[in-house]
Amino acid sequence: MFIIVTLCLSIMLNVLLIWFVRKVQTNYILFIRDNLEGLTDMHQEFNDHLEVVNNMEMYFGDETLVGLLEHSKFTKERTENFLAILQGLDIEEAEEE
Repeated sequence: MFIIVTLCLSIMLNVLLIWFVRKVQTNYILFIRDNLEGLTDMHQEFNDHLEVVNNMEMYFGDETLVGLLEHSKFTKERTENFLAILQGLDIEEAEEE
């Protein structure tokens, strides 16, 4: 009798723990995604500003600025890819519920 009660209690606690961990992970992913969207917007503003500076007559064609622009675009693409992955996880989560 003791073993059956212990087994039932263990199963209930494990189910509860799995539910809780899943909920915490989902909230964490949503938090990261929201903050990453802000980072992407900020990065786009930086990229636009950098292009304006690069197109100024005084700095036009400067190799340092050209390299910085390329690096900025690469970083933006990687950030957007990561954001797309996180948004895909959010869509999968909604489908499961």
